[in-house]
Amino acid sequence: MDYAAYGGACLFGLAAPVIKAHGSSNSQAIFTTIRQARLLVQKDVVGIIEQTVQDTQSAWINKKEV
Repeated sequence: MDYAAYGGACLFGLAAPVIKAHGSSNSQAIFTTIRQARLLVQKDVVGIIEQTVQDTQSAWINKKEV
């Protein structure tokens, strides 16, 4: 597997998208990492995760109250 083709690892649980790339990443890996970060922002991945967690928490709280 060529790490440069995948960029970096996404770190979730943060208020903004974070992509961790290897310190010895070549230019292709950095390009892929930037593209990955752009897609996270364009697709509002953090917002979707936040909303899903809130919805799940609400459903769980409502279920416990029944």
